[in-house]
Amino acid sequence: MAKTLADNPLPFFAPAGAPTVYFSVREGLTTDEALEGASLFLAGAGDLAMEAIGNNGTVEGQKWATVYLVEMAKALVDSAILEMDRARQARGVMTEDAEGAAQ
Repeated sequence: MAKTLADNPLPFFAPAGAPTVYFSVREGLTTDEALEGASLFLAGAGDLAMEAIGNNGTVEGQKWATVYLVEMAKALVDSAILEMDRARQARGVMTEDAEGAAQ
C-alpha cells in the first residue's frame, strides 16, 4: 500500500534541502537574505494578527495568511541556522548539540 501525506506529514514550507509539501527555501540564500525575509514575513503576520484582534468577525483568510507567513519565516530562520551550523563545522567549531553528544 502506498504511503500518503497523512501517514508521513511534511511541512508546507521547509528549509533548503529538506522535503516539503509545497515550497522550500532556495539553496544558496545567504543568512542575511533569509533573516531579512523572515523579518518581513513576521512583520506582516504581526500586522494581520493585530488587525484580527481589532475585528470581532475575523476573516478566515486572515487566519491562514498569518499561519503561512509564520511558517515561511520559520523555514527561513531554520535555513539560516543550518547554514551557520555548516559554517561553524567547516571551521572546526562544534555546536552546543555536538559538544553535548561528545561528552
